[in-house]
Amino acid sequence: PAPAAIPPAAAPVPAAPPGPPPVVAATAAPVVSMATAQTGAQTAHYLQAGLFKDPINAVTMREQLSGMGILNVWLKNELRNGISVSRVLIGPFADENTLSSVRKRLSEVQLPALPVIE
Repeated sequence: PAPAAIPPAAAPVPAAPPGPPPVVAATAAPVVSMATAQTGAQTAHYLQAGLFKDPINAVTMREQLSGMGILNVWLKNELRNGISVSRVLIGPFADENTLSSVRKRLSEVQLPALPVIE
């Protein structure tokens, strides 16, 4: 009888490729946040310019905003309903007038933004 065949050794499983690099904020000095009148607590007011499943799209949006001269853009990665998303935030804003001015400017170039408090 022929000797039994020896099964080949299992090939090592390659490590999963690293995920995208962490997203960091564009360089800009933070702005003092507005105070909440009812509680007196400090809150930060932002405009949310986008929410993306693909972080590359968030980076692209940040670059587009930078090209418009908007440098205080932050990318915030978080889980929503178990799905990883990247939010594009502009701010914080020191006052409502500045927030409204930037929001209007974005609207004029078809980039809607929602005011949010962080």
